[in-house]
Amino acid sequence: MKLSNMQKIGVLVFFLSCFFLFYSYQNVKGPIKQSQAAEQSERAQLSKAINGDSMVKAHVIEGINMAGIAKDKVTEAAMVDNALPANQTATGYVSPPPTSFVQSITIRAIGVIIIKYTPAAGDGTIILTPTLMPEGSMLWNCNGGTLANKYRPASCLGGPM
Repeated sequence: MKLSNMQKIGVLVFFLSCFFLFYSYQNVKGPIKQSQAAEQSERAQLSKAINGDSMVKAHVIEGINMAGIAKDKVTEAAMVDNALPANQTATGYVSPPPTSFVQSITIRAIGVIIIKYTPAAGDGTIILTPTLMPEGSMLWNCNGGTLANKYRPASCLGGPM
C-alpha cells in the first residue's frame, strides 16, 4: 500500500501531536508530583515538630514528677519548723543522679526547687516555688525558670499547681 504525500504528512502530524501531548503531560505531571512531594515533606516536618515537642513535654513532666520527693521534703521540713527550710541540707533531701533528661534537682533557700533539664528535654530550668499558707498547707508554683513555655505542662503556665 502506497501512501500519498498528503497521507504521509497526516500520519506525521498525528505522531507529532501524540508526542507533544505526551511531552506536555509529563511536564505538567512533573510539577504536580513535585508540589505533592513538597507538601508531604512539609506535613512530615510539622508532624515531627509536634511529636518532638510532645516528647520534650513528656520529659519535662518526668522531671516534675522526679521533684515530687524534693517537694515532700520541703513540705515536711516546713511542717516541723512552721517555716520554709533554709536550704537543701535542712530538708535532708539527696539530689538524684542525672538522667538523660534531668540534669539536676536541687533545693535552694526558702524551699525553692530548681529542676535543670538537659538539651533533650528543652535545655532550661523550671523553678518550683513554695508558699506556706497560714493554716499550714503548702501551695506550689512552677511559673519560674528558663524553660520555653511550649515545653511546660499547662499547670506551669498559670497559677499554683
